[in-house]
Formats: sequence, structure tokens, C-alpha cells
Amino acid sequence: MPNIALFSDLHAQVAALEKFKAAAHARHIDHYWFLGDALGRGPDDARDVVNSLRELMLSTPENVAIVGNHDLDAMSELELGGMAGAAIMTNETILVDQLHGGQLICEPVLWEWLKALPVQAVPRAFDGVYLAHGAFIMENLAVTSNHSHPTSQDSVMRQTLQPNAALAQVTEIEHATQRPVHLLALGHTHVAACWYVTRTDHLPIECAIFDGPFEVPPPSQHPLMLNPGSLSDPRSLNHTTTLPTWVELNLTNWDDPVRVTFHTL
Repeated sequence: MPNIALFSDLHAQVAALEKFKAAAHARHIDHYWFLGDALGRGPDDARDVVNSLRELMLSTPENVAIVGNHDLDAMSELELGGMAGAAIMTNETILVDQLHGGQLICEPVLWEWLKALPVQAVPRAFDGVYLAHGAFIMENLAVTSNHSHPTSQDSVMRQTLQPNAALAQVTEIEHATQRPVHLLALGHTHVAACWYVTRTDHLPIECAIFDGPFEVPPPSQHPLMLNPGSLSDPRSLNHTTTLPTWVELNLTNWDDPVRVTFHTL
């Protein structure tokens, strides 16, 4: 199995994305999983952000990108004419005032790509992997599908920050699918974290993520739960300053230990 990079919460900062892409390329990453919030808050317009992200995500079919709540807010403005100003549509560009000021500019090909992204995903090539922005909502998913487009924003707005909440997600998915969860990856909180579940006592064990690369037990027996943090606006539980992060997973198969590395930009 390949090396996979998980990253999230870019928030309209192209420089951070380009820095991440260079670092991941140097690590010989095979596939990329983006957990949402490409837009919102940051200084760069949507055309540059989405173009750079789309270019990366289309590099292999196994890459997966999902949307977050800020992406849905931006798309809603474009669809409805905007809360801060009316949308102007031409053959070349779509322009609308951003909610937080400035101008959101997105070409139709980029806009259509962004609109097609799901809010949660189950990659076909990776059995037992569940990706979402804020929480994974089972009723929104046909288990055999690769992507899910629910009618509500529940799965992008719900925050799964504490280990017991993540463990409850794993339990819900396994009960609904009658299949083991190997990896549950979520973004949204901007707080980097990693736990694995012991099957014997069903307790989440927290990993020391900033002490360098570490190994977790085989996910086929001990489900892995992680949040890669944010590329642009990192946070911590005690509100101390931290660095932008992303995660590298070195996989052989789910029956072997997995090497996990939290990289800083």
C-alpha cells in the first residue's frame, strides 16, 4: 500500500498549500486526502486556491477531496448571489464579494469541480477508510458509494475533537456496516490529534504526535482515528501557539503496524 498525505483547513492560503505540496513531493507521497475548508478567512481568491488544489487532487484517481463548512458557505454565496454582494456571471469568471471582504473569483471549470466535491467519502481503493470534515454521518452514505452528498450540513459542522466522540463515530459506522473501521480521519477543529482503539477494553489511546514518527498497532485490530490539524490556522486544546501540520501514513497493509508522521510546515 502507498504513502498517503492527509491535510485539511487550508482557508484560502495558496502559499501554505504550495509549501505543503513541495514538502509532500519531497516525501514521495503517492496519494492525497484533503479533509475540507479550502476557502474562507484567508487572503487569496478562490481561483488561485481551487486551481492549485484541483491540480494536485487530479494527479491520481486515488486522491480524495471533500468540502468543509467554509467551502459550502462560499458556494452558497455564489449560488444565491451572495450575502455581501450580487454575483456577476460571465463566460470567463464568476465574481462575488466574499463574506469577510475582498473578492471571490472562480472560473467555471474550477467552480464545477468544487461543486462536485462531497462532504464525506469512502475511498473505493482503501477498505475501511472513512473521511469527513467534522463528523461522519452514516445516514448520508450509501456504503458502496465513493462519495456522499447529504442534504444537510450536519457532517461538516459537527465537531469531533475528543477521543470518546471519535470512538463513538467508529462504533456507529461499524454497527451500521457490520465491517471494521480501519481509519477515521476528520478535520474542522484545526487541532492535530491521533488515537487508536484497543479492541479488548474499547478505549482510545492517544499518541504523542510531535515526538517524531511513531507506529500504531495494526488498524485491522485497532482502528486509527486522526485529525491532521490545519495548514494555515493551527490550534491546540489549551490555545497555545502551534505550527501548521499535515500527516503522512506509511502503509503496507491494515494487518501490519502503520507508521504515522505529523509534519510541520
